Amino acid sequence: MKKRLMLVTLLALSLLLSSCKQPTDVTLPVEAPKATETSYSQALKKFGRLTREFRVSTLRVQTTQVQDDTGSSAATGAEIPFDITKMIMSAINGIGGSIQFIPYDPIYIKNQAALNMTTLEGKMKPEIVLNGGITEFDRSIESGSSGFDFGGSFGAGKNSPSLDAGKQDRDSVSSITIDLNITDVETMAMVPRVQAVNTMKVFKAASDLDLGFSIFGASFGYKSSIKKIQGRHAAVRVLVDLSVLETLGKYLNLPYWKCVDQGAKPDPVVIENIRDQYLEANQQGRVRMIQNLLYVYGFRGLRATGNLDGDTVAAIKAVSAAYGFQAQTLDENFYEQLFLNAPVLGEKSKVQGSAGAAAQNMTIDGSVVGRAASQSAQPGVPLSVDIKTDKAVYKQGEKIRITLQGNKDFYGKIVYLTADGQTVQLLPNGMRSLDFFKGGRTYNVPEDSDGFSLDVAPPYGAERIMLYASESPLPPVKTRSLGEGTGGMLSLEGGKQALTNLSRGIKISQAAPAKPVATEAREAAPPMKPQPVQGASTSVVERAVAITTKAK
Repeated sequence: MKKRLMLVTLLALSLLLSSCKQPTDVTLPVEAPKATETSYSQALKKFGRLTREFRVSTLRVQTTQVQDDTGSSAATGAEIPFDITKMIMSAINGIGGSIQFIPYDPIYIKNQAALNMTTLEGKMKPEIVLNGGITEFDRSIESGSSGFDFGGSFGAGKNSPSLDAGKQDRDSVSSITIDLNITDVETMAMVPRVQAVNTMKVFKAASDLDLGFSIFGASFGYKSSIKKIQGRHAAVRVLVDLSVLETLGKYLNLPYWKCVDQGAKPDPVVIENIRDQYLEANQQGRVRMIQNLLYVYGFRGLRATGNLDGDTVAAIKAVSAAYGFQAQTLDENFYEQLFLNAPVLGEKSKVQGSAGAAAQNMTIDGSVVGRAASQSAQPGVPLSVDIKTDKAVYKQGEKIRITLQGNKDFYGKIVYLTADGQTVQLLPNGMRSLDFFKGGRTYNVPEDSDGFSLDVAPPYGAERIMLYASESPLPPVKTRSLGEGTGGMLSLEGGKQALTNLSRGIKISQAAPAKPVATEAREAAPPMKPQPVQGASTSVVERAVAITTKAK
């Protein structure tokens, strides 16, 4: 009995000593800062590359204030963020490619204007605006607990030892949902079906351990509690990245799901949209859509002319043979397959070369189409050229787009006659040296890939855009550069006024090209210009298109 009493006494003393306060030393880990990335950060960067591969024109995007619409951020002590606008801004700006973010800060603009540091002139206007919010936050939609409890006394009497132990585990699941939509700036209407509604679950778990015992009336114990919560702010950022990717992918009708390395399936909204666009287009529009996709397959020499020529037919046959889908009838099913199988983001095209098998007849809109006749020099057939603009009347700040086409190969110059008599050579210029054009092809000036744009600026009035064309090289004319920031435009020598008024009439603006491609490759022109054909006409054909420019 004495031995037992001594053992219990020593045990009690050891517990008392261990419970005394002991000096401790804590070492905190040190970590270097690192970039914050979510599972979709790389997907956003890939989406930027995708816009380049599909030659998407620059899309200017803005966002409204996007906040917590549930009120949970205040009610729960900021378990979720109240304002996620900055997250959306970072996601959009991190895409790159053809996506350009336009911030909205009226106070900053107003203050800068008050200090005479900036004006609204020359500022870029967004085309679409992202809006939405955190629309759901459901706490503890699933919960559970488990544990045990044990207690008892050992011996009899007033001071008999006792022991109590218990453990409790609890867990719960919450749900967060974000809605994003797109509004068109010009119409102020939401774009139908272009939206993202994504939900993410976050988990919380807690565990409590209690251990207590008493000896000779003295109680001792141990209690431990631990709680782990998945980062809800981090979960919201993941939702933001995914929703931005999905929303812009739907708006541009791009296969954005290929940017996600998680076996994502094609978006049915995008598939339905591209099928509808194809069905609503006329025959020339459908061929142009096909030619744009053939560029993605590696046929860089094809131009989106809308003409189903021999090169286009051969390319269609090569792609359909390599990927195993039917191309006898160029219907919406064929276009869908062409879209879904497009090799992007480093995927190697299955087509070897540019295909040279003889083209058999194909049908589009029920019409039989075969290999087009060569549009090169045809002695005895006169040269015919056409030049057009996308509209007849332009207001200040609008962009002019010119198209031209000839029935035969020709050399050409485009000259712009301003309202006050100035003469500017639009093509060739310092940014685009093209002056040889293939017959049967439609050319745009400027192209989306060019480094200049044609913006309407004063003076206003009646003006003309001239095309001078010939089957032989045109004689050289004396020109002078209009200076930096004018897209490499040249002024035909005509006096001092042509050099001093650099921004009169059409304002030639420097613009970042969609993709730096050599002119020869972009125009599919031969490495060396062909020699004049014997018997070809040496006369110059002149065509003009009249336009009117005016203030807003």
